[in-house]
Amino acid sequence: MSTQQILFLTINLIGGLAVIGSYVIGLGMFPEYREALWGEVRGNLRTGIIISMLFAALGYLAFCYVALFQNGLEDFNKSDWFNCYTVSILVAIFLISATFWMPSAIAYLKFSNTYWLIICLVSLWVTAISLAALLGAVVTSDVEIISSTSHYVAIIGVGLITFHCLVFDAIIWSIMFTK
Repeated sequence: MSTQQILFLTINLIGGLAVIGSYVIGLGMFPEYREALWGEVRGNLRTGIIISMLFAALGYLAFCYVALFQNGLEDFNKSDWFNCYTVSILVAIFLISATFWMPSAIAYLKFSNTYWLIICLVSLWVTAISLAALLGAVVTSDVEIISSTSHYVAIIGVGLITFHCLVFDAIIWSIMFTK
């Protein structure tokens, strides 16, 4: 594995565990807030969001597969944004910001302090924007190593999680939670 791949894998393992850990700890320690965390999201909209979460997770895993096991990182990191670490930096921002959502949402519900709501909403927007930038880096990458099919799989994968985090989380959930 190259240095880029090791860094990408390490960021995803640590960051992924942090995000999942924040959910497990939040829901485990504060079960009384499980329903309140949905805000006013109910019925078919909630079902649609849950289905979108599954597709977003599968899409991100498909992107990671192409990046790690088909050497997509070499092609995706050719942007001039952050030298050869563009993807890893954007993924780190995405995972760090995603880790803050659950704790800050629970803190807002528990203490009704607007400060926690701001952190919660900012974390959702930073997550969405970093994923949109990652999508831009993947879409505009000049692929030379991976196949065009793998490139499209990566684009669709990042596109699914970007769509979910931008539309369902940063926009719809934020509106429904603050009603």
